[in-house]
Amino acid sequence: MGPRARQPRALKRKAKTGGEQDTKQSAVSTKPAKAQSKARSRVTKRPQKKQTVPQAIHTDNVDDADPDLDGGVPLPASSPTGLASTKQRALSNHEVPATSGSKSIPCIRSDEPGSARPPDLIFTHGAGGGLSAPALVNFAQGFANAGSKIVCFQGNMNLKSRTKMFSTVLDYEKQKNETSKSKVAFGGRSMGSRAAVLAAQEDKDVQMLILVSYPLTGPNGDVRDQILLDIDPGVDVLFISGDRDSMCDVKKLEHVRGKMEARSWMAVVQGADHGMNVKGGKKRTETIGHETGKLAAGWIAQRDATMTEMSVSWDNGTESVVGSGIWVQRGGQEIGQSQEEPRGRQEGGGKKGVKRRRNE
Repeated sequence: MGPRARQPRALKRKAKTGGEQDTKQSAVSTKPAKAQSKARSRVTKRPQKKQTVPQAIHTDNVDDADPDLDGGVPLPASSPTGLASTKQRALSNHEVPATSGSKSIPCIRSDEPGSARPPDLIFTHGAGGGLSAPALVNFAQGFANAGSKIVCFQGNMNLKSRTKMFSTVLDYEKQKNETSKSKVAFGGRSMGSRAAVLAAQEDKDVQMLILVSYPLTGPNGDVRDQILLDIDPGVDVLFISGDRDSMCDVKKLEHVRGKMEARSWMAVVQGADHGMNVKGGKKRTETIGHETGKLAAGWIAQRDATMTEMSVSWDNGTESVVGSGIWVQRGGQEIGQSQEEPRGRQEGGGKKGVKRRRNE
């Protein structure tokens, strides 16, 4: 046999490379289909672009009919709570069905519709807000986290129409369970609080009102105090307002409370504006909002007619809310302190052991 013909180097390299590729393909092909799919996904997956989150806007210097009012940038409609903590109670969407002459009413609630236990509070948003407004969501989330049940409904900017919606929502709840109207509170924030007052005046069985950021001063400087003075003496009222709220000077509200026949309580949030925003970022505002809902739930469950004032604030040292749940007398006397007259007056012939009580 003669000598074997030598192959050109180029052909040798091509043959060698082809062999290596065959080996690699063979190695890959021996992997399970699931592993191959993962390998392909690692190759084809593209990095996602970071989404910019809009900063919350302050809404202190606007009228309660302004569409930008009621707590800043709306949350996504797909997530009514807008909050990710697993410790929070879920808020779910539902609708009160349409009736003759009225449309269906969108709602969020802290339990499934038709549950055995009725809601503790029927609540609504301000004129320019909605069910996704952070001011409403934060309050509702705090109320629900306290173990209380809340139904928040959405309405339009017409005060008369919003007022009627309270009775529509309440009638729906009555059909689904044995709701006792005397145990259900009405409430709202900004314009919604005005609607709650008017709705309670039409339904004498409602005995509790929760008024958040009540717009005492109108856009023209008019004082909206008459409907507060007209509240029935048998109704208990809780005001929750920020001391930076340009639509509700807390000193003016204190003066109005002194003229009201109904018993009232007042929780002042230090540093908060009309939208219940506080300085320090979104998380701080969110936490403050939760606390306002929590204290409202506690007030519905139990309240002392002699302890009617509360001051809530953010403590920078502990990075937490302080003052929530601590009710004091008008004048600053905390629960547990003596309410007796000073000893000197007793020794001077005054009445001994007399206790001063407010709003009785």
